[in-house]
Amino acid sequence: MKFRRCLVALAAAGIFSAPALAAVEDSAIDNAVEQYKTLFNDSREAGERPDMAARGGFVDKAVAKIPLNELSLDQIAELSQKLPVAFSPKTGPALDALLQKDSADNDANGARATVLRLELIPLSADPKTILAAVKAALKHPAIGQAVSDGYAGDLFSAAGNLGAGALEEIRPDLVKLADSVRSDAPAGFFVRAADFQLSIAHALKSEDLKLFSPLREKFAAAAADKLKSQLSKSDQVAVSRSLDELNGAFARGELIGFAAPPINFIWFNDPSDPKKQIKSLAELKGKVVVLDFWATWCGPCVATFPRVKALQRYYRGFDVVVLGVTSLQGFVDTKEGRVQTGADAQKELQLLAQFEKDHEIVWPIAVSKQDVFNPEYGVSGIPDVVIIDANGTVRYAGLHPAQPLEEKTAIIDQLLAEAKLPLPAQLLLSKPQ
Repeated sequence: MKFRRCLVALAAAGIFSAPALAAVEDSAIDNAVEQYKTLFNDSREAGERPDMAARGGFVDKAVAKIPLNELSLDQIAELSQKLPVAFSPKTGPALDALLQKDSADNDANGARATVLRLELIPLSADPKTILAAVKAALKHPAIGQAVSDGYAGDLFSAAGNLGAGALEEIRPDLVKLADSVRSDAPAGFFVRAADFQLSIAHALKSEDLKLFSPLREKFAAAAADKLKSQLSKSDQVAVSRSLDELNGAFARGELIGFAAPPINFIWFNDPSDPKKQIKSLAELKGKVVVLDFWATWCGPCVATFPRVKALQRYYRGFDVVVLGVTSLQGFVDTKEGRVQTGADAQKELQLLAQFEKDHEIVWPIAVSKQDVFNPEYGVSGIPDVVIIDANGTVRYAGLHPAQPLEEKTAIIDQLLAEAKLPLPAQLLLSKPQ
């Protein structure tokens, strides 16, 4: 570890007085963040749309007066978390060069520096570059200590973005880190851990995902212990959400090919059959079910409504249910703007019914007791589509409603055929000439 940082560490322990060692005041980081925001907002107000290069330039201007070589690891971490340093053609490489030197140390700070370098990898980097950087972090002698200290979130984030082949290559080293996971890690560590697990669940087959179970289980156990400690409300929510995701069927590799996890509805409305009411997903067994997870505030969800409508009309009269699933949000984005509803569920449901009419929704909509970001189904972003066969088994997950109609009908027709249920194409072919 560099001599200056040694002194900083000793100062933190009370051995030396801190004032003489504070090379860069934390306020300088705060000022740089505010300056970046100003530059970005000014650009937007001028009618521009700052791309990655422009935003990288804003970073360089914002940190121009900061002596980068005098930053502590904590300050570098803060900069990389609050500013898009990876976009920068100057600041990013300069910080990476500093971290590269520090990563040569075999202690926990050296391991942390190796991990922090992952945050600085340009978005344009090829997969081989990312894999090499992840491997370097995994091979650091003190990487286990960095995990124990809660400083390895970036390692898991970077690893989660790798493909199946690369994940298999580094799996033994990743799983070895299970014994280093501690419940006293910061809340953000568990958010990264859950994101990692969801990412690899998308990339891997169920049997390959199971090989990561020791790591997932240790993440979950530590998160459960974390919830027993004194946490702020926001940290409590974040860790609780992460624990649900880690324990969910999708993260366990027990979603596709398994019985659909239960979903219970507090409200259901089918414009084609207003009197119809269902209380749970289980009541739709015997039909092919297309679950479209969405929310009124989700622009991409609303943009796909024409595609969802086309699918609904294609299978009208057949044993297929296209079901929009959302949950109470505390507000509804109406045509007039956002209306806050708070804890008034009845008001929100009334506004949701009007939203259906305003947007000419012709497929049934349900409000689930479970969050729309359903951890059992691995829904980490919306819109998100899951297809369930007539036996109640999940067959497809993580689809997008904007997929071409013919791709979706090919999937659904296959499931109808398996269940020996009528297909629209068969009906057309059976018509007399």
